[in-house]
Amino acid sequence: MILHTLAGNHFPNLLMILTLVCYSGSVFALPIVNSPGTSQDQIFDNTIEQIQAEGLRQALSINKELSLQVSAIARQSKQTRAMLDERYKKQIAELKRAIETSNETGLANHLSQIEETTRAIQALHMQKWQSLKALLTVKQQARYLLYQDALQRELQRRAIKGLQPGASDK
Repeated sequence: MILHTLAGNHFPNLLMILTLVCYSGSVFALPIVNSPGTSQDQIFDNTIEQIQAEGLRQALSINKELSLQVSAIARQSKQTRAMLDERYKKQIAELKRAIETSNETGLANHLSQIEETTRAIQALHMQKWQSLKALLTVKQQARYLLYQDALQRELQRRAIKGLQPGASDK
């Protein structure tokens, strides 16, 4: 109940990430640092980022210095991805409005913009991967992909469970 109050609408995601990385127990030793005036969403994002960094550090068996480098790559990618996702959402909304009123050429222009944004998202993903490959050993790369896969599967599972009436987290 306390976590739900602190995390607000983000509780299911926070709980999922805590579950994924808490098997070692050391995640609770992380100092959570937030400056005065930080919003609840920023505090949540900072907490999740620190928990993910610790989970990755443990999953990849890397030292703190390398963990900071991996986290920096992830943070930079996350910021750019958020901008691209926002652009994509706006373009889809425009396409929805245009589908009833635009001609073929107008729709083709909308589709072209969406394709460009999609290519930018894919390029960002590959750029992040190339940066990680330069830092990590082959075994660490494999562990990274397995960690990310487990995280995505858990997010999907929770998203699906959340759509079911009366779904609980048990």
